[in-house]
Amino acid sequence: MTSPAVLDWDGSDDAGEINAPTWAEVDERLRALNGYDRTILTLTRGDAHLAVGGDAASGLVLYVDLGGEDFRNLIGPRTDKCLVEIVAGGQPGNYQSRQVVSVEQALAAARVFWEAGKLDPAQTWETH
Repeated sequence: MTSPAVLDWDGSDDAGEINAPTWAEVDERLRALNGYDRTILTLTRGDAHLAVGGDAASGLVLYVDLGGEDFRNLIGPRTDKCLVEIVAGGQPGNYQSRQVVSVEQALAAARVFWEAGKLDPAQTWETH
């Protein structure tokens, strides 16, 4: 059995941590990412964690560390090769456009991780 999730997030007014968060708490914090003062959310389950950063309105990047050296990036629908600047964890970075996902795609991946500590099998993942 997977351990309960722990939710961490940044924010100028409300950074914090919740042990065993409800799905509504995860959903609310993820949708609140704005690429300015709320730029990262992390869910931890045992040795694994999911991190999502950026702006819920314009694009997010999401990866899962399944423990040790097993990192997976969530891949979005774009196939072009351009770079997109995303602020995650308070730091701007350039990401391939295919790594930028919608809030709906990020929520679906986060939901499966929150429930079971696993990758969403309905989505495309790339080993990092």
